[in-house]
Amino acid sequence: MYFLSLPDLMGYESIIAMVKDHLDIVKRALMLKKLGNDIIQLIGGRSVHPVTMIVDGFTSIPSKKKFEVIRKRLVDAKKVAFETVDIFANIKIPDFTRKCEHVAISNSKSYAINEGRLKSTGGIDIDETNYRDYIFEKQKPYSTALHSYIKNRDSFMVGPLPRVNLNLKQMSDDARNTAGNCGMKFPNYNPFVSHLARAIELVHDIDESIEIIERLPLKEEHSTHMCKSGFGAAITEAPRGSLYHSYVLNNNGVVKKADIVPPTAHNAYNIEKDMNEFVQTIIDDPLDKITLKCEMLVRAYDPCISCSAH
Repeated sequence: MYFLSLPDLMGYESIIAMVKDHLDIVKRALMLKKLGNDIIQLIGGRSVHPVTMIVDGFTSIPSKKKFEVIRKRLVDAKKVAFETVDIFANIKIPDFTRKCEHVAISNSKSYAINEGRLKSTGGIDIDETNYRDYIFEKQKPYSTALHSYIKNRDSFMVGPLPRVNLNLKQMSDDARNTAGNCGMKFPNYNPFVSHLARAIELVHDIDESIEIIERLPLKEEHSTHMCKSGFGAAITEAPRGSLYHSYVLNNNGVVKKADIVPPTAHNAYNIEKDMNEFVQTIIDDPLDKITLKCEMLVRAYDPCISCSAH
């Protein structure tokens, strides 16, 4: 939101260029980024590529004292989350809407991140084992990313906007109220509203993080598991969208087959479809403005091309 997209929307080359005029916003961005990194390091052992997670547990459990420090920082960050929503609710974005199918996992009991059924605005409602009955991929000669589509339909979108469109009712009270008061109606099909959706999610994420810390029984874990052959699949919500992964194991625990579809591989085809229509609405602009606006559309999806390479 802050480092890749806000400079575009505010007319700056980068977040560095914003320091002179908007130091308070840059400090806010850095505070949120540091808080996120510190949470991952506390739970995962390091802030990039966490190492403490194992099958059925963690190799190391943080102390309640360390979690309490994070909880206090989360409480302070709540005000910053509201300010973030306010920025993206009031900043001018391109007026572009393309009705496409939005997909995310959904859970009636909570805002789905790790558990839920894969649902869509077009009526999909399946569990992870049925994923390959509905979602297919095709190769494009000009791209290293596979292009996902729904069987007998077309491209689709994953990410913060589809999550909010499908699961707004499961968000925390403050997040729902913030969404209701931000001046934007949901469901919404303008991809540039993804920034606002991500900001609303930030309010929910802070609320849920505080709630988890308050109820979490912190104790050492002893993981024991037997390995046997079989098939397993899961769909989770990464920040940039739904991620499907499945594996076939033999009796020795060796992976014989793996199928991983990250969010950008889900979104690549839909970004193209959006671009085709979006360009038609700005075709009379100067070339440099067309280029920037197209880049802004791509950044609204927060793509990771290296993740999506097959």
